[in-house]
Amino acid sequence: MGDLPQSVRVPNIRPVVTIVGGSRIQELLSKLLISSTIEQRLESEFVDFNHEFKIRSENKSFERYTNKGILKLNWTTKCKKVIPSVLLIVFDWGGLSPDSPQLDSQDWKSKEATIARYVRRFKDQLRGRLVKIAVLAILSPNDDNPLEDKGSLIKKACEIDSKGIFLARISLDENDSRMIKFKKYLWESSSAHYKDEIERLKKLKSRAQKEISGNFIELQIRYNFKLGYLCELKQDKEAALNHYKKAYFELQEMGTNDISHAEEIRTVADWTAHRILSILLSPPQLISRLKEAITVFKNHLVQYKINKHKDIMSFEQWKWLSEQYGRFGTLIDNIPQEILEKDNFWTHPAFYFQTSAIYFLNRSHITVEDPEFMQSVINWKGFIENTGLRVKDPEYVGQAKTLISHPNQNEMIEGISLTDQMNIIKTLEEAEVDHISIATDYFTRALKFYKIIIMMPRMAAHISYWLSELYMRTGQGDISYKVKVELWKKLDGWTTLLASLIKGLLSSSTENTEENLQWLLHCASVDSSKSAESFQEIKKILSAQMLQVRMKCPENLISLEACFKPKKISTYHPTFLEIKLVSSFPEILEPVKISLIFSDSSFNRDIEETISLIPGQPRLVSHRILVKSGLVSVIELIKVVLTYEPVAMSMIALEVDTLAKLYVNPPPAKLLPTFQHSPPALISEYYPLTITLNPEAEITNGKLIIVEETIDDEQEKSIRRPSIDRETENSFSVVVAKDEPEDYTPGGIILPNLTEKYVLPLKFLFSEEKTYDLKVKLRYSVKAEDDLQYKSEEVYDLDVPVFTPYQFSIRPGGPKSYCRIPLPNKEVKESPVDLKVIVPSIFSVQQLFEMKIIIKNKTNDDMEIKLSLEQVSAFMIGGIESLKFVLAAQAEETFNINIFGIEAGTLQLPSVVIKGAEFEKKWEGRILILP
Repeated sequence: MGDLPQSVRVPNIRPVVTIVGGSRIQELLSKLLISSTIEQRLESEFVDFNHEFKIRSENKSFERYTNKGILKLNWTTKCKKVIPSVLLIVFDWGGLSPDSPQLDSQDWKSKEATIARYVRRFKDQLRGRLVKIAVLAILSPNDDNPLEDKGSLIKKACEIDSKGIFLARISLDENDSRMIKFKKYLWESSSAHYKDEIERLKKLKSRAQKEISGNFIELQIRYNFKLGYLCELKQDKEAALNHYKKAYFELQEMGTNDISHAEEIRTVADWTAHRILSILLSPPQLISRLKEAITVFKNHLVQYKINKHKDIMSFEQWKWLSEQYGRFGTLIDNIPQEILEKDNFWTHPAFYFQTSAIYFLNRSHITVEDPEFMQSVINWKGFIENTGLRVKDPEYVGQAKTLISHPNQNEMIEGISLTDQMNIIKTLEEAEVDHISIATDYFTRALKFYKIIIMMPRMAAHISYWLSELYMRTGQGDISYKVKVELWKKLDGWTTLLASLIKGLLSSSTENTEENLQWLLHCASVDSSKSAESFQEIKKILSAQMLQVRMKCPENLISLEACFKPKKISTYHPTFLEIKLVSSFPEILEPVKISLIFSDSSFNRDIEETISLIPGQPRLVSHRILVKSGLVSVIELIKVVLTYEPVAMSMIALEVDTLAKLYVNPPPAKLLPTFQHSPPALISEYYPLTITLNPEAEITNGKLIIVEETIDDEQEKSIRRPSIDRETENSFSVVVAKDEPEDYTPGGIILPNLTEKYVLPLKFLFSEEKTYDLKVKLRYSVKAEDDLQYKSEEVYDLDVPVFTPYQFSIRPGGPKSYCRIPLPNKEVKESPVDLKVIVPSIFSVQQLFEMKIIIKNKTNDDMEIKLSLEQVSAFMIGGIESLKFVLAAQAEETFNINIFGIEAGTLQLPSVVIKGAEFEKKWEGRILILP
C-alpha cells in the first residue's frame, strides 16, 4: 500500500514542458507558463544542457509475455518528470547565466551554430516520440540585427517550426503578443504529443489482444489506467474518466485469495479511485457530480476494506481507512463552499478530517503507544543494522517491499519468509509516522470548518473535546512541549482550549527566559484570574536580568486604532497620524516608548516622547508626517512597537499589528496659467496671446517654454522649439510684446520670482496653414512649509488654428526686428473663381461613377477659362478631357464627367485644372475602389 505519489495525488494533472537551461530566469519562465488561462495552464520541469533523455526502445513482442505486475511504480512520475511533451531550450545570452553554453565568439554565426548543435542532439535523443522542440534565446542588447531575420536563420539551420522560436533582448514580457503566440505553440505541441502517445497505446492494446492467449486482464487494466492518465495530461477529462472507470471495473473482476496479490489490486484501485474522484470534483460539473463522487468513495470503502487475517498487521486496517478519509476530505475541501449541503455531513470535508484523525489515533494506540510494538521496532532495527540488510523497493504498484543483503539479490533471506519481511518493513515504517501531529492537524481543520464555514456549535464542542483529550495524551518532555506549541498556534483565538494549555507551556519553558516571557504574556491574555500574577512575574524577570527582548503582543492585552488625518495628501504637505491605545494590563505601564514601522522603511521612526498606559483608559498619540519623496504613492503603517522599560537597561518590546493607509498624490500646480487669445491666426500676421500666471506660493527659478509636437517621416514624435533664426526649419516664432522685450531663446523665457499675478504678453508668427499643437511648459521651484523647496513642472495644451488670409500685402523694408520667417516680396490677391469638385468616397472596380465640377466667376467681368483633366492610369475618363469656354460675370457652370475605375485600392483621382489669363487653380483628390 503506501501513500500516493505526488504525480497521482495532485487534484489537477497538467501538461508538462521540459525546459533545458534558463536557471537565471527559472521563476519568470514558470510564471509565464502558469499565467495562461486555467484551461491551458502548463507546468514545467527544468534540466541542464548535459541532460540525457532515454531513447525509446522498440515495441516488444507479446509472444513471450509474462505478467509481473499490473502497473509500474514509476510510470506516472516518468510521464510528469522524465519524458517531455514539448522541449523548450533556453539560450540565455542576455545576462550572466551560468548554465547557457559557452560561445567561441560573440558573433551571430557562433550563436546560430551553438543553437543548431543542441537542437540536433536533443532531436536524436527524442527520436521515436512526437516531441516538438522550441527555442527561446535571450540576446545581448548589443546585437543590432533585427530579431525577425535571426529567427529565420534559426528556423533554417535547426529545421524547426518558426512558431517555436522566440527571440528577445535582455528580458521577457508576458504581455508581449509574441509571447502569447509562443505559449499557444507550446500548448498545442504538448497536446499533439499526448495525442500521439494515446494512439500508440491504443495500438499496443489492440496488438496485445491479438497476440496474447489466455488471461489478458492485467494488461487491460494497465493500458486503461495509462490511457486515462495521458488523457488527463491532454486535458480531455471526460475521456480520462471513461478509461479510469474501465480500469476500476476490471480490478473489481479480479478475484484472488493471495494476500500480497490482493494488496496489489487494492493499491492500484486506490490510485484509480483517487483519479476518478479528482475528475468528478473538478469544474465545471461540480454540483451534479459531487453526489456521484461520494457514492464512488463509499463503494470503494466497502469493496476494498481490509479484513482481519493472521498475515495482516493489526494496524493496517486503520492505516488504510485513515488515508482514504484524509485524501477524500482534502479533495472536497478544495471545492467552492456554496455547493456544500449543511444537512448532509457526507459533503462536509470536516467529517472526513475528523474521521481520519480518529483512525490515526487508533493507529497510534496500537503502535507507538504500545511498549511491545516499540520494543519490536528496536529489535528489528538492530537486526537489520547488524546483518547489513537493506530495504528493496518494488517495481510494480502495490507489491511488497523486501529485505536484501545485495543489490542484485532476489532470493528469500534464510529464516525470514517474504510475508515476515513485508511485516517487518511495515512495522518500521509505521513507527516513523507522527500520528499525533497529523491527528491534531486534521482535528484543527475540522474544528475551523464547523466554527467558520458551516457553524455547528455542538459538533465544534465535540471536536474541541477530542483536541483536549489529545493534549492530555501527549505526556511530558521536550517532544510534548513542541506539540503544545503547535497546538497553541492552531487554536489561536479559542481561549477555552488555550487556557488549559498555558500551564504546561509555562512549566516547559522555564529554562528559556524569552519563551517564558512570551507565555506569561499569553497567560495574562487568556486567563484573567492570573493576569496580575503573570504581570508581576514579567516585572520580576525584567528586574532580575538585563534583557532586551522583542515579541508579538497578544491582541486583547493592548488594543490599538490608527488612522491618518487627512488620509489623502499631496507631496510636501503634512498629515497627522493619530493612534489610540487602550491597555488591559492589570497595572500602569510606564515609561513606554513608541516606535512606528511602515511599509516603506525610510519612514520608520521613534517618537521621542514617552507615555504611560493606564488600564482601561484610552491614550491618544499624534505624530506629524511630511512626505518629501515624489516616488511614494501609498504609505502603510503596519506595526507599532511599544517598548516597556520597568528598570534601566532592561526592557520588553511589544509588537502590535495594525493597518493604516496614507495615499500620497503628486504636488498640485502652484503656478496656474490662463491664456487669452482670439483664434484663428493668419499666416504672416502677428498673433497676440497673453499668458497670465497666478502663483499660489512663492515661485522662484521660473521658466516658460513653448514647443510644438510634430510627427516626422518615421512616425515618431519630435519636438520643434519656436524660432528666432529665419534659417531654421521651425514653422513658427514667438516674441515678448513689451516695451522692454524680454529675451526668448530656444531654452525658454526666464520668469522673475513671483508672489502675485504676472502678465506675459506674447506675439506669434506662423508660416504654415494648419492647427498648431503647442505645448506650454512651466518649470519652477516652490517654497513649501518647513523651509522646503521643490521643483515642479506642468505642461498645458495650446491649440492655434492658422489659415491663409484672403487678401494681404506686405511691403518690403518693413520692421525687420520682428520678422521671423521669409515673406513674399509681391502682392498676393484672392482667386477670382471658385472651384468645387464632388465625387463619391467609395466605389467598386469596373463600376461607373460621376465627377461633378462646379466653377463660379466671382468677378463682374466675363472670363475665358480652360478646363482640363490630367489622365491617370487607374481610371478611364468618359467625355471631355479638355475644354475652353467663357464664363459670364457672377455666373456658375457645372460639368458632369463619367469615370470608370480599373484598379482596386485607395487611388489618386484625375486632377482638375482651371486656367485663366491671370490665375490657375488645381484640385486633387483620392477615392477607395473596392475589388
